[in-house]
Amino acid sequence: AFVAGHRRRSYSTPDEAALAADFLVECLEYEDPQIRASAARTLEQVLATAAWDQPRYRARAAVT
Repeated sequence: AFVAGHRRRSYSTPDEAALAADFLVECLEYEDPQIRASAARTLEQVLATAAWDQPRYRARAAVT
């Protein structure tokens, strides 16, 4: 219910939205501090994973 009421883009499932960086950034503006904190933690994890999931890093990991 929260996801449906607080999004600017459409997602297939709430789980998809929960891991979408754009949705998480929107949650940083929400009034509830717990939601903002959760969004910040999840966004940090999503961005860190996305940053390391690039071909140049995967190639280096395979060599080492």
